[in-house]
Amino acid sequence: MRRSLTPALATAACTLLLTGCSADARSGSGAAAAPSTKARSGISAAPSNSPSASATPALTLAAWYSGGGRAIIAALNGGVATVATDELNQNGSQLEIDCLKLQQLLTPARFYPPIPDAQAQQDWSTALAGFYRGYATCDSGPSSSAGKGAVLIEEAEPDLGKAVERVNSLLH
Repeated sequence: MRRSLTPALATAACTLLLTGCSADARSGSGAAAAPSTKARSGISAAPSNSPSASATPALTLAAWYSGGGRAIIAALNGGVATVATDELNQNGSQLEIDCLKLQQLLTPARFYPPIPDAQAQQDWSTALAGFYRGYATCDSGPSSSAGKGAVLIEEAEPDLGKAVERVNSLLH
């Protein structure tokens, strides 16, 4: 028996996880909170050499990127590209596998500290929520759902691109 979340429930859960991680999201102050270095499991998600709260925004972003952000971005880009290729080739059975692989790639992204730039974090959150909606749709039923899920995943890709562009512009 296949267990899956409805797309609406998956979106709500993902949005809550993504936006509820920082003090600025709860307070509405707009001030960026220092990213958490602990995942929910208690295992450190960021390198131990993370800059202190007094570090400049550029150093904080560089630490986020080099401490795991770059690898997560690359993995997500690869997962989305695979989904897009198999959707284009109308390979429904492979799409289901691709969706499961993408879901596995989303887990580290969800528990990694937020991007320490509000604009990039907003685009990142939107992309992850879209990827999650796509995964949930892909995993919710017959092979025809896989194609619908793939479309949702592909529609979220430009938001990932905007987040990556913003991060790269700030780093270079």
